[in-house]
Amino acid sequence: MLIKNCRIFSPSGFTEGDILFEGEKIIKVGKNLKSRGETVLNVRGKPVIPGLVDVHVHLRDFTQKYKETIHSGTEAALAGGITAVMDMPNTKPAIISDRMIERRLNLLKRKALCDFAVYYGITERNVKERLSKIYLDGTLGEVSPGLLEETVIKAELLAVHAEDMEIIKKNREKYREHFRIRSSEAEIEAVKKVSLIAQRHNKKVHICHISTQDSLEFLNNNITSEVTPHHLFLNKKHLDRLGSICKTNPPLRTSRDNDALWRALKSGKIDMIASDHAPHSTEEKMGENPPSGVPGLEVTLKLLLTMVNKRFISLSDVVRWCTYAPSRIFNLRNKGSIKSGKHADLLILDMKKEGKIKPEDFYSKAKYSPFEGFSYRGNIERVILRGSVVFEEDEVLTSSGYGKPLK
Repeated sequence: MLIKNCRIFSPSGFTEGDILFEGEKIIKVGKNLKSRGETVLNVRGKPVIPGLVDVHVHLRDFTQKYKETIHSGTEAALAGGITAVMDMPNTKPAIISDRMIERRLNLLKRKALCDFAVYYGITERNVKERLSKIYLDGTLGEVSPGLLEETVIKAELLAVHAEDMEIIKKNREKYREHFRIRSSEAEIEAVKKVSLIAQRHNKKVHICHISTQDSLEFLNNNITSEVTPHHLFLNKKHLDRLGSICKTNPPLRTSRDNDALWRALKSGKIDMIASDHAPHSTEEKMGENPPSGVPGLEVTLKLLLTMVNKRFISLSDVVRWCTYAPSRIFNLRNKGSIKSGKHADLLILDMKKEGKIKPEDFYSKAKYSPFEGFSYRGNIERVILRGSVVFEEDEVLTSSGYGKPLK
């Protein structure tokens, strides 16, 4: 296929030109490229950016198919312009053994519509030299200081849920409110601890979903980090108004934290945006003891494009935070930019398209959102994944098994 008359965006700005690809990969990017018999698509000056890479997604499935399946979750990803996802290990059962990770990968190969990778969940008995995730809040069991240090040293790529379990335990004895139990101090202490260990051993570590201003001062050159859309756009006022729909780990903070996170993202202190897509059933979220989690795959890009239209950020910022940085930091060789030799993962955008966020229209099984009713301006016209149009006119055009493991 030859895509003509594009405004091609990169972290450093945009160029005008054409994109030629054959099979899965881009062959050439330049001006006035000639067709050699390929299908020609003239986008007439519309923006084209690389497909988004989301390094923090909970696809559920296994015994939690009622919350989300690999199929529904990766459909939602494509509908949100996300062509590659990295699946978290706190499934039921959890991904904490070689047998379980093989089972998960086999399921993804059969069911995923977009490209994928899987984190290996760290416990006391299974530190591995591979892509790993450790939960300092006790999600997969107690984490001793020795286990954290061993994992930082050994893991090929390590992501950390940074909330201190001891502080959470003490807070549970004093408070009932979720946002007090998982206080800012729990995150700050965990971020500080991880950063110091990473620095001591000169190892790279990725910290998930930074939520509070005071964590930022402990980030150092050994740390990369992400922020979620809900921690950028929402705060305690939304939690007070919407209740459990906004319940998430770590909790929503203050408008002061929102401002600090945006500043850190713009300055490069925070490297990327990840959705932390964490779907539940509506009945669970409205129940007596609602679980934590916000669905994010289908709202992230709409929210960011709206901010581009408001001139608060640029499309180059979106590319840097959502494609370039995750691909660079997680060593995804074929992803993240529009260059010869890379996968033809492309989003053709319509920056004038307007609407309101309607959870009932989500491909995700999670038919709720704290962003319900938000007005957006800017959306996807087409999604191309490895050379095939997989989403167009609000319809997913591919099927289970099209997704491939990330290299």
